[in-house]
Amino acid sequence: MVDLGFDLIDVSEILYGLRPRECVGRIRSEHTGEWLYIFRPNVCGFDLYVKLLVRHECVIVSFHEEVSEGDGSQED
Repeated sequence: MVDLGFDLIDVSEILYGLRPRECVGRIRSEHTGEWLYIFRPNVCGFDLYVKLLVRHECVIVSFHEEVSEGDGSQED
């Protein structure tokens, strides 16, 4: 997030603005077996890859710029 020039307020606004059409699916974590929800929004000219894990009392976010297929970007 910092490498992209976003701060915590930016990230909060991006998460709040996620739309169902930006969800490209979900995958299971290889480490925990939990569902990871994948979003690919375009924000300020960046194609982002946002991976969300929702737990009972917290949300865990992986947040980076989208990169090409075969780069391991969908691994957790």
